[in-house]
Amino acid sequence: MDKQQIFMIICVISVCLLVLGAIFVAQGKWDKSKGCDLNRKLSLDDKIVPSVAQFEYDMCQKSADLMLKWSTPLLVFGAIATAVCAVIIGTIYIKEKRNL
Repeated sequence: MDKQQIFMIICVISVCLLVLGAIFVAQGKWDKSKGCDLNRKLSLDDKIVPSVAQFEYDMCQKSADLMLKWSTPLLVFGAIATAVCAVIIGTIYIKEKRNL
């Protein structure tokens, strides 16, 4: 493997981090607004115990908070890593073209 292939792999991984951060933002915001609706959960299932529903609601809220907390570092790191990799790959490509 040459340098360009290694940086391409790193670039693909950083783009995946960007996508994961975007998914975390979307899912976290959806859970905060509609996904963790305690009243809807209780109205859908008559047999659910209210304390269990409350526990599920609390876990859903914590999960949404955690996703929103980690989305920013993922997006920032992914964006920086993608930009750096793109510049390095471009530089390697230009140097190889000049040597031909």
